[in-house]
Amino acid sequence: MNEISCPHCNNAFKIDQAGYADIVKQVREKKSCEMSTKMEFPFTSM
Repeated sequence: MNEISCPHCNNAFKIDQAGYADIVKQVREKKSCEMSTKMEFPFTSM
């Protein structure tokens, strides 16, 4: 089991390997989406 701390309330909770893998997948997909948006529109953040 892995222990995760909530960044908002700092409560710790335990999740199994499958739950941990789901969270990692969500984070990677969001980062990938953000990176592709930045590459498409590189000057919009200025």
